[in-house]
Amino acid sequence: MAGLSACLEFEAAGCAPILLEVRGELGGRLRTDFVDGVPIDHGFQVLLTAYPEVKRLLDVKALNPIRFDSGARVFRSAGGAPVLVSDPRRHPGDAMATLCSGLVKIGDGWRMLRHLRSIRSGQKFARVFSEAAVSRSTAEMLEARGYSVDLVDEFFRPFFGGIFLDRDLKTPESMFNFVLRMFASGSAVLPHGGMRAVAAQLEGNLAKTEVRKQVQAVWVNEAGTELHCADGEVIRGDGVVLAVPGLTRDVEGRLVRDEDLRWNRTVRYVWSIAPDVRRFERPIIGLTPGSKRITNMHFFRDLDPEWPDWVSVTAVGDSTDVVDIADDKAMRLAFQHATGIAVRETIAMHDVRQALPIVGRQMYEPDPESTWLIDGVLKAGDDRSNPSFNGAARAGAVAAQDLVSSWGSNP
Repeated sequence: MAGLSACLEFEAAGCAPILLEVRGELGGRLRTDFVDGVPIDHGFQVLLTAYPEVKRLLDVKALNPIRFDSGARVFRSAGGAPVLVSDPRRHPGDAMATLCSGLVKIGDGWRMLRHLRSIRSGQKFARVFSEAAVSRSTAEMLEARGYSVDLVDEFFRPFFGGIFLDRDLKTPESMFNFVLRMFASGSAVLPHGGMRAVAAQLEGNLAKTEVRKQVQAVWVNEAGTELHCADGEVIRGDGVVLAVPGLTRDVEGRLVRDEDLRWNRTVRYVWSIAPDVRRFERPIIGLTPGSKRITNMHFFRDLDPEWPDWVSVTAVGDSTDVVDIADDKAMRLAFQHATGIAVRETIAMHDVRQALPIVGRQMYEPDPESTWLIDGVLKAGDDRSNPSFNGAARAGAVAAQDLVSSWGSNP
């Protein structure tokens, strides 16, 4: 996303950039496979329509989006019927069910209203991050705001833990507040063709960019005017943007991975289920707070009645976990224990070890000190800003703007 965004920004400035992609398709971590014509993303992902970069770059309607309902079905007890927690502003008919869920206390409702006012829509996004640049974790913030233990452990932890891939909610509160504001002012959607459709739309918007796929860059000079490729080709230009999280230049000019960058990992399973399994009958996710590793799930037929009887399950773990989240048998048992749903065939399993970069100090967009590597060579990616589609796209745009500005009046 950073590279595509950067190229669109270069084109707007009158430039004709060259975009190099080591794989056979663009999109980075927005990868989609198709099984029997059904899109299965590498990692459960959604697009937040309120993201400023989504509004700037994408025609969401053209993606034929499936809109998730605002809220979740929560499996509060192992194998028990899930309760409904929903946003009454979006779904007034769900208000009574939400109050009767036993999960949302009256005080939690008032706390959420105050919370939303504190991150109100009139406040600049950069301020949301700058005020909490050196801040509490999300878990510390939720406790300080007085949310009930049940709501934190059974809703916030699995819901946002599945977004951040961080069940402990160590993610800075700035990122939580930003994402909460996006949910409050927009929708979470899934393109009907999977998240790969997002990259395809942006690629289709490129008019002056030369796209070269299956090309690996291996070395760049100090001025960013020569880029050497693995096949021996030398590309000459007026600057280089390294639009891959963690990609950097060593002292000898080789392009290498930053070994200090750490990542959150996720495994997404798609299993078949019996046709008589009781689904949610609406496009909404399920949460499994009783599981240490599984955060969320959804039924494919709830999103499209023409899709098969499959269930999507997201597992999140860390390097200290005694159970490998890529263990299909263990995750099947964990899912059945949490939901009471027995699964059948494994349709797909994607182990995404570098799913989201772990960024300590998060910002809405990179500052120049973070963007410039050396004169002529800039870095872009969501590791430069915040781990999200918006962070990646914003980082790419800023890098392109900074490089064009460095040329003066002759881009």
